[in-house]
Amino acid sequence: MPLTPPPAAASCWKAPRCDDREAREAARAFNLAAEGVTDFVSTTISGLSAKARVGHSLEQLLATARLAGMAIARALPA
Repeated sequence: MPLTPPPAAASCWKAPRCDDREAREAARAFNLAAEGVTDFVSTTISGLSAKARVGHSLEQLLATARLAGMAIARALPA
């Protein structure tokens, strides 16, 4: 799912009293998607750190980081 807000949401992106319901909903959906990516990155970093502390090799850590990078690349706009 791309994380770019739809053009209709641009005018309501941070306007709490915006009267364009469709734009408000699009902005809300974008924020929820962005929060999911943020949670994924935070969890991945924590996991990599924990694995490093218990002795995983650099190769294992890099393989995991590359896989996570591919997942993030699919979630972010081109």
